Amino acid sequence: MASWSFDTEEFAALWFGPANDRMLYPLGYLSQFSHVNERDLHWARVRCEYSEQGRLSWGEADLLRRAFAVLTEPETWAEVHGACDTAGPIRVCAARHDRHGVLAVQFTRRPRIHVTITTADALPAALTTLLPRRPPGTRRAEAFVAADLYPERQPVIRYTGDSTPLERYRRLIRRPATGAGVITVFRGPRHRGTRPPRKVGTVRWYDIESDGRYMETGTRTLTVQPADADALQSVCARLLEHALTEYREYIEELGQFAH
Repeated sequence: MASWSFDTEEFAALWFGPANDRMLYPLGYLSQFSHVNERDLHWARVRCEYSEQGRLSWGEADLLRRAFAVLTEPETWAEVHGACDTAGPIRVCAARHDRHGVLAVQFTRRPRIHVTITTADALPAALTTLLPRRPPGTRRAEAFVAADLYPERQPVIRYTGDSTPLERYRRLIRRPATGAGVITVFRGPRHRGTRPPRKVGTVRWYDIESDGRYMETGTRTLTVQPADADALQSVCARLLEHALTEYREYIEELGQFAH
């Protein structure tokens, strides 16, 4: 495993190029330069500095290039949006390709982007370790039909009273919280022309004040249940593995079509 820490302008210099014409989502970036020429000169200096011609050995430079290659062309990847009282807004891109996993992490209260390359199998654990540790919530798990949470889309059937699915859902998760967020998992390739990337699934977390952590999974049926770090890691691992299986099937179908 290896790690690097960049300011946002340094990361942008290493990220932007022929394969990447916009910032790695969901990381935030606003250039400090008002003129393109100034920016390009700075980027050239950064690229030289983080190469074997600069401060890195050949092996270190190769590993850094590999990390950015994984972020650019992942087999699967996850995007994390969230916030917590201690770290503020959290933005993460976690990507996997072959045997390697890479994390690009931006805690916006600290204006730096941290890049870590690790093994592919270690990616789910590395991803969930970024979240503050919280005990699991104390309330029992509940399941909700997604359509019941959007009554405006169901003009024929109406629930009334305090026991409606929407009210029960709100009472469970719409409480004072110290943190919350969503992890969305995608199947590669990242760029599919005009089509959006293929989303495989999501998991949400809620850190309820004076209670604990809950996670929400599912699409048509949403399950909200108490969750510790192991439970969240298990769900992330399952989604990433499912995305990897889909990716390999996609590549196999492309090969068959080519022949």
